[in-house]
Amino acid sequence: MNTLHLGAAAKPSSRLGLSLLLLLTAFQSAGSPQVPKRPIAKAGAATLESAIRRWPRSARLAAAMLIEKYGEPSHCTGSAMVWIKNAPWRETVVYNPRALGKMSAHFLEQTVAYRIPADKAGVLERFDRRLAVNEIQGRLSARSDSEAMNFMLINLADEIAAGKRSAASARAFLRRTERLSESGKSSPYMNRFLFPSRDGLAKRRE
Repeated sequence: MNTLHLGAAAKPSSRLGLSLLLLLTAFQSAGSPQVPKRPIAKAGAATLESAIRRWPRSARLAAAMLIEKYGEPSHCTGSAMVWIKNAPWRETVVYNPRALGKMSAHFLEQTVAYRIPADKAGVLERFDRRLAVNEIQGRLSARSDSEAMNFMLINLADEIAAGKRSAASARAFLRRTERLSESGKSSPYMNRFLFPSRDGLAKRRE
């Protein structure tokens, strides 16, 4: 699939205007559910807004917040926005939920450079199916509906890989922390990585 490459991230002064435009769009009517499959023709706030105009509001809000935080995406199509090396992530992708079928609730995928021990890959899958391990490329991905949840999943995956938690213990901690978050309490597990990073990208030290 051909995609539009938008180049360097937007300057901080331009991010707010772009994200506000997308946020305003997120509160407008979703209109027709049909999403154009052709790549975006040119860059700019109007083009990005047009690309996601018919996405569900939750995904549009997520895209707007990510643009405010990380700048314009590296490239986008009518079905996804992609950021490459938006530290601390190796890659961030917001998908159009309508293109995901049964996975429509998990439209935000974020990836870190992380080599999982071979005997831990299966444990991580049993812990939470929103995690994906790529042993060949040395990558670990989390896919949910928010960056906060992705931080949480990766942090707990790290503790499982390090032998600090079992899958059952991690699931219990996840449920408890989610309940606290819903009541307005914050957790560092949902704000940042709690393990060492290398070269500005999250990666477990060898």
